[in-house]
Amino acid sequence: MEIGLREKDLGELERLLRLFEAGELSGALTVARLLLVSRDVASIERWLEGRVATGARNELLHLIEQHRHGCQCVAALREAHLAGAERERALGAAPGGTVVDPAALARTERATRELVERFDAWGLLGARQRTLEIGCGAGRLQTALSPKVALAAGVDASPAMVARARWCCSRLPNAHHEVGHGSNLAAFGDASFQLVYAMDGFPVDGGAGDAHVTSPLAEAARVLAPAGELVFLVRSSRAGFDASDVTASAHGQGLDVIAKGERTFHEWDGVTYRLKRRS
Repeated sequence: MEIGLREKDLGELERLLRLFEAGELSGALTVARLLLVSRDVASIERWLEGRVATGARNELLHLIEQHRHGCQCVAALREAHLAGAERERALGAAPGGTVVDPAALARTERATRELVERFDAWGLLGARQRTLEIGCGAGRLQTALSPKVALAAGVDASPAMVARARWCCSRLPNAHHEVGHGSNLAAFGDASFQLVYAMDGFPVDGGAGDAHVTSPLAEAARVLAPAGELVFLVRSSRAGFDASDVTASAHGQGLDVIAKGERTFHEWDGVTYRLKRRS
């Protein structure tokens, strides 16, 4: 049953909508925050249908439809908070194990913002820059980078994730996604990118000369333009990783290591490696 929106909440709903339309909030985080402000899913859907411009409205409404159970959990969290109930009883798992957790979404937004700011500070972004993420998942980093580069591309081994990324970035004309993995970037030509990056997903395990090390580095070197950079992060918990393996293999692929094992991010658990393609 639809409860309806309270008059005092309308201003906050409008503010969140403006942030989304300005690109400062992702669709998922916008939906979560709208639901935390409101009292039920049906009321937000009705409000969106009558309020938002067509493109944005369709994106937000589609997110609600695709994750209805999770949205209902977020709305229940709001009601439980007002009633004084425990948070854990209000927030449940959606089919397939997905949990809609506003706190986790907020952390993701912070991590994404930090990555973009760091890339920018390193001089890796710009109107002519073309970027490629290996292991792009649902495309959230392409969404964040697209306003700052000429091309925000991604590749992922999961066809389902690539389909999701294409849908999430459907409003972005300079976003592009392909099914593939780091050791086979055949969808992309030589010297296509000024930046190739992987957050937690670059396949570099093994010894120097091992195919699992050499092939991804060779492919990254192939698609990088001269002076382009390969940036990847290795999780702190990753066992068996040896930085010397990367250094030895990189040199053989025309890549110079300009930073290795540095903890440059606060929101990402891991150390960063930066390799530069020789001119």
